[in-house]
Amino acid sequence: MSPEQVRGEPADHRSDLFSFGVVLYEMLTGQRPFQRDTPVETLSAILREDPPPLSQSGLAISPGLERVVMHCLEKKPAERFQSTRDVAFAVQSLSGSGDRSALQEIIGERTKSGSRRAVGHKGVKPMPLSYKQLSFRRGTIYSARFAPDGQNIVYSAAWDGHPVELYGTRIDFPESRSLGLVHARLHSISSAGDMAVTISGRHLWRRQFRGVLARVPLAGTAPRPLFEDVLEADWTPDGKNLVVVRESGGRNRLEFPPGKVLHETTGWLSSPRFSPKGNRVAFLEHPVLADNRGWVAVVDLAGEKKPISPLWAGSVEGLAWSPSGDEVWFSAAESGTARALHAASLVGAGRLRCVVRMAGGLTLHDISRDGRVLLTRDGERSSILSLAPDESKERDLSWLDASVLVDLSADGKTLLFMEQGSAGGAAYMVCVRGTDGAPVVRLGDGTAAALSPDGQWVLAILDAPSPHLVLIPTGVGEVITLPTHGIEGYLAAKWFPDGKHVLFSGREPGRGVRCYQQDVEGGIPVPLAPEGVILRGLPIAPDAGHLAASGLD
Repeated sequence: MSPEQVRGEPADHRSDLFSFGVVLYEMLTGQRPFQRDTPVETLSAILREDPPPLSQSGLAISPGLERVVMHCLEKKPAERFQSTRDVAFAVQSLSGSGDRSALQEIIGERTKSGSRRAVGHKGVKPMPLSYKQLSFRRGTIYSARFAPDGQNIVYSAAWDGHPVELYGTRIDFPESRSLGLVHARLHSISSAGDMAVTISGRHLWRRQFRGVLARVPLAGTAPRPLFEDVLEADWTPDGKNLVVVRESGGRNRLEFPPGKVLHETTGWLSSPRFSPKGNRVAFLEHPVLADNRGWVAVVDLAGEKKPISPLWAGSVEGLAWSPSGDEVWFSAAESGTARALHAASLVGAGRLRCVVRMAGGLTLHDISRDGRVLLTRDGERSSILSLAPDESKERDLSWLDASVLVDLSADGKTLLFMEQGSAGGAAYMVCVRGTDGAPVVRLGDGTAAALSPDGQWVLAILDAPSPHLVLIPTGVGEVITLPTHGIEGYLAAKWFPDGKHVLFSGREPGRGVRCYQQDVEGGIPVPLAPEGVILRGLPIAPDAGHLAASGLD
C-alpha cells in the first residue's frame, strides 16, 4: 500500500507506481522494503521510514537502477515518477550502462534459485468465472445460505405470488423442494446444521422481516422459539450463540449475546455476519429507514465499531466474509439497484475492490468455505397504476424503472411521485404528472414527501450538503429551504390541512426519532410525540387534531 492508501486518502495512478517500486525492490533484493513484525509496524514504516539502500543487499546494483527504485518509493505522490511512461524511459535509459542487463541477470538468478516465488507465470491464464443457475421460478428470494456440507442450499423465497417459504436445493440437482415452513425467513445455518429463522413474522421493507427468532434443525423437527422481535441474526462460528438485530425505542440495535448492545442506530441495520475467527461482526448500516442506501461496518466484541466502505448512494444489500476472514464481500451500487460484487479489506481504512460487475443487479447471500459465492441476479421494477372513477381499465402512470407513488392532489388530477432506481440516480428525482397520462414534469432532486393542499408546492427532503426540508414549486417560483434548528435526520413529512405547517419525523443529536410540527415560514420545530413515535407517511386528520403514526410496538 502507498502512504496515501494507508491514510485513507484518495489514490491515483501514482499509488500504483509506489506499488511497482515495492515489487521491483523485492525482485532485486529478495526483501520487502517495509516489512516489519506486525501489520501495524509495517503500516507505520510505509508512512515514516525509508527502505534500506539496495546497495546494502550485497548485490551489484548500480546507482542508476537504485535511483529508479527509490524514486518510485517517495512518500509524497508529487515527488514520484508522474507516469509509467516516465518509469519506462528511466529504465530504458539504463541500457547503455549495463544496468538493464544487470537487472535481468539478478531477476533470472532469483527465479532459477527458487528463493522467491515467481511474480508471474508465462502462458498461464486465470481461470474464467463460471455460473450455475439454481432456481427457475418467478418471485423474490429474501435470503440463501450454504448448508455445512457445501452441497445443499436453503433459501427463503416468495414464488409466483405465494407467501414467503423455506426451500431446499442441491448444487448437483437444482430442483427446489419446500421444507414446510411458511412465513419463515432464513437468517443463518450453524456449523452443526441448525437454522436460525424468523417465524410468525411480518415483512417490513426490502429483505427485512420482524418476528420470533427460532431454531430449526436441518433434519426437519419443529421450530424452537428463542427470542421475540428479531429483525436479523447470525450464528457464531461454533454454532453455540447468536448475534441479533432488534428494534428498541426507535433504534436498531446489534446485540451479542442477545441483550448486550454492541452498536445502535436511528437508521436500520442488516446482514450481520460473524467473522470466521468469531472476533468481529460485519454488517450493513442504513441511515434512513426503509431506504437501502448505506455503508459496510465492522464491530468487535467490545463494541469498537468502524466503517470499512464509503456511503453507497444507490443501494447496498447482502454481505459475507471471505473464507480467510481478511475481507468482507458485499453487493452495492453507486446509484439505483444495479449492484456489483465488491470486497473491502480490513487493513487500514478498508481497501475496496470490485470483484465482478454484470448488467443488472446482484445480491450476495453467502460464501462457502471453499470460496464459491451464492448470489441472486435481481431485476427490480416498481410501477404506479391508477383507476379513475369513470374508467374500467387501469392506467400505468409509471415513468422509468422505479416510480414510487407519494401523493395525489385533492381533485385527483395530479400525481406526485419519485424515481429512485438506476435512472433516478443517487439523489432520486421529484416528479409530477397528470393522472390522465400527461407528460412527466421533473421538479428536481430529492425524496418527495407530500403535495401541498393547493397543489402549488411539493415538500421534499434533501440530503446534501446536510439533511434538510425544502419546498419546491410545481409552477413558477424559487425553491424554499426550511431551517433545520438542529434536526440532523428526516424520515417522512406531511402538510397540515391549512397549508401553513408541516409535520415530519426527524431526530435531534443524541435522541431518537420523533414527530415535529414546523411553520413553513421558518419557525422552530415543536415536538408532538415521544421518541419512537414515527410518521412514516401516514395521514393527518382533516381537522388537524390527530395524526396517525407507528409506535414502539
